Order: sequence, then structure tokens, then C-alpha cells
Amino acid sequence: VNLDKDSSEVFLTKEYVGLGIEEDRFNMIAEEGYPNQEAWFYEYSDWDDFSIENLNINPPSDSIVPKASIEAKITVNNYASKRGNRLFFKPFLATESRLNKLKPSRQTQFEFRYAFSQNDSIIVNLDQAYRVEKSMLAKKVSSKYGKYESKTIELSATKLLFVRKLTVNKGKYDVNEYQELRAFVEMIIRQDNGLVVLNDRT
Repeated sequence: VNLDKDSSEVFLTKEYVGLGIEEDRFNMIAEEGYPNQEAWFYEYSDWDDFSIENLNINPPSDSIVPKASIEAKITVNNYASKRGNRLFFKPFLATESRLNKLKPSRQTQFEFRYAFSQNDSIIVNLDQAYRVEKSMLAKKVSSKYGKYESKTIELSATKLLFVRKLTVNKGKYDVNEYQELRAFVEMIIRQDNGLVVLNDRT
């Protein structure tokens, strides 16, 4: 991400592996033409105001564990917001786990039929005028449902690396364990919504 107070340039690479290829109907759209793929990307992306500069979707491979990927260059108009001499942004703005779609409650037992994981690495290049005033706190949590970890690495004064890892375990659970799962998911959502604050030193 090349961060800017008005519009930010985002170079995105996303890989789908195994059953994850079915996420967001990706397995179906990967075989279609560009106009449909572009419409799909706009529909399923989490940015509110962006335009696609380039989009390349590589369909699933024929291997035992299939792999597919997206490569895109986009311009995002709301990646960062400016207030006074400060710039605010959420590194994991477009990172969403399928766990986020859990219902408030359940009346029956629930099951994760297979384990899955998400690994995100986001490099943000800052304007020379800005320095980090407040970054995201590192977080590492482990439960019977899975593991979550996120951290920030300052590669240089103008380059930050944000790392996020989520693993969800396979398992079947009683209905009275559901609220414990929701607490785990809500912790993930709070962390993923963490803000980074930059200060203009000029």
C-alpha cells in the first residue's frame, strides 16, 4: 500500500487454497470473463470507494490441493482519513474472516467441518512527512476454536509491515459453547479494526 491522505495505491495478491477456493463464489467467477470478474471484485471487496486499475484472476490448478489467486492494482479513496495534522488508517480494512458472519445465537450444536487458515502480510509505505504516533498493539490468542496473532513490524521510518494469522480448528461443539466462540470472534474483529495514527512532522 502506498498510503496517501487523498487516495492510496494498493497492490493486492490473494491466494486461495483447497476448499477456500469456494469462498465468495471465487471458484465460479474464476472461470468467467473479465467484465463479470470485475463486477464480482467490486461486489465482494470491503473497500467503500475504490477503482480497479488492473485485475488478473488465475483459475484453480488441477493439483490434489488446488490453488488459485488474484492479482490487482486498485486505487482506494478512503484507506486513510486526515484530521488536523494526523492521518488515521486501518491496516486490515479489507481483511474479513468468514467467522464474522456468525449469528448472535444458536439453538443447536455447531460444527467446523474442516480446519482453515488465513495469513495476511501488508506493507504500507508512508509519505516522508509522516511518522508513527500510535500503532496497533500486538495480539496473540489461542483457544479450542483456533489461534489468532497480529503484530506490526517497523521495517524503516517510512515502511510498516502488518502481519495477521488466523487458524480455525476442525470440531463439533455444543450450543452452550457458542457464546465462547462469539467472544473469540469479537476479539478478532476488534483487533482487525485497530487504528494506526500518523503525525505530520512538517
